[in-house]
Amino acid sequence: MGFLQFQLLFARSFPAFWLGLGAVLVISAVSTTFLGFFPAFGLGFGCCFGDFCSFSYFLPGLFRLLGWVWGAVLVISAVSATFCEASGIMMEAQHHKLTTTY
Repeated sequence: MGFLQFQLLFARSFPAFWLGLGAVLVISAVSTTFLGFFPAFGLGFGCCFGDFCSFSYFLPGLFRLLGWVWGAVLVISAVSATFCEASGIMMEAQHHKLTTTY
């Protein structure tokens, strides 16, 4: 891609940038006006973040529990793979699959 082609690409995408920036500014102006007329609505968002902060104390315990569950899944998977390989179950199933005609 030559420099002139890059300039053409940039020139074509530049109006889209201004359109996007204009949309962001309009949305922010409307939001500011709305929150200026109804300040209690804006104050209501504080309880959402406050509830999230109290909920976040629960997250480390949840992650620990998910770690234990994932560890159990990995152990069960390793044990079953070892058992299947040692007992030849997988080889018998594969042999049956290869010799069966439909």
